[in-house]
Amino acid sequence: MFWTRFAGTGALGLETFSRGAARVTFMDNTRMARRVLELNIAACKAGDSVDIRDCDVTNPPLAPAPADLVFLDPPYGADLLVPALEALEKRGWHKDSTLIVAECGANEALTLPDFLVERDRRRYGAAQFILLSHRMPTD
Repeated sequence: MFWTRFAGTGALGLETFSRGAARVTFMDNTRMARRVLELNIAACKAGDSVDIRDCDVTNPPLAPAPADLVFLDPPYGADLLVPALEALEKRGWHKDSTLIVAECGANEALTLPDFLVERDRRRYGAAQFILLSHRMPTD
């Protein structure tokens, strides 16, 4: 199982690890975020189960295997969510059964790529969480 997102401090990915994820993949290309992420991984003793990719999530490497679950939390208002969704799809990080959890600002409007369908949306304060999956023939 792989988990991907804009890594930041790694809090969400490390939480999934603590709840039984076999493997966590983080993507971030900012030096400060990666340093904090490395410190948090060490504090959680998760090093052997973690893969850190030094990359821009809008231009990821080819996936070693499609993800079961993808978390994306780009900076609010940066218009990076849709480009990241498209890039991850193109590079093999999604499959038909992948659940995608995308976080963005509560007032951000999104035009989803045609291959995705919204399953649920929740707003909490300044954030909204959108559950997405691949569009199936019955959608």
